[in-house]
Amino acid sequence: MNPAAEKIALITGAAGGIGRALCAEFKKSGYRVIATDVIELPGLLCDRFVKADLKSICRDEESLKSFVREVEIDVRNEGITALVNNAAVQILGRTSAVSIQDWRDTLDVNLLAPFLLTQALLPYLEKANGSVINIGSVHAVATKPGFVCYATS
Repeated sequence: MNPAAEKIALITGAAGGIGRALCAEFKKSGYRVIATDVIELPGLLCDRFVKADLKSICRDEESLKSFVREVEIDVRNEGITALVNNAAVQILGRTSAVSIQDWRDTLDVNLLAPFLLTQALLPYLEKANGSVINIGSVHAVATKPGFVCYATS
């Protein structure tokens, strides 16, 4: 990476509490921030917002390609310094009440989307010698009743 090159962070799940804090901290650290979420909230500290439905990206190859084309506008020269996979679905319910669609939605957004985004954006990560940051949860190791989908993912 060229030392004078702009540092670019792509942050998923930017509209949530952790996502908003990540955007603010990366901005404060001098990064150009591309924020993504299914909704855009006012006051989000980013240079560009790209609407992204990660469930669609997981289920439709054209949605993934369209998202990458949209992001390429900003990253084709410098690449991506940091891809922060922060987006998550948290569907709560007892095991007996969890539907197959709940299970699929959770695994698609929380597990498959980070892999697909990393894979699709790999040329831009390599160009900037970038890093992938996958945000996890305490529920991976210490969960409680009703979190079967989320804790598994």
